Amino acid sequence: MLMQESTLDTEEIQNRRPPLRSMSSHRGQKRAWLTYQQFVANVEEEEAWISEKSQLMSSEDYGDTMAAVQGLLKKQEGFETKFAVHRDRCNDIKTLGEKLIKEEDHHSGRHPSAASTPQAKSANDLNS
Repeated sequence: MLMQESTLDTEEIQNRRPPLRSMSSHRGQKRAWLTYQQFVANVEEEEAWISEKSQLMSSEDYGDTMAAVQGLLKKQEGFETKFAVHRDRCNDIKTLGEKLIKEEDHHSGRHPSAASTPQAKSANDLNS
């Protein structure tokens, strides 16, 4: 009797394996999709920040009084601090993009340009 139950359990387990593997694979695809979506959101957030700061940095207002110049210098110092943080974020985004490419995610065709966009913009637009 015990041996018969054991055989049935083994058969039942064998029958359930393919659906479980399929479910596991599907869960992995969802994780990959979520990672990709977070990557895209991060890229878009950094692009928006870069665009906003590029407009501010291209201003030709140099201050017409000593107080105005001092105010602009304080803004510049604040910008440089924030820029360092955003440069690190862009590097993290680039690293994640490269990781997604290596994993051959189903969206890898879009990753190279998206991964390099924030870094390229931060280097070219904000340092010029």
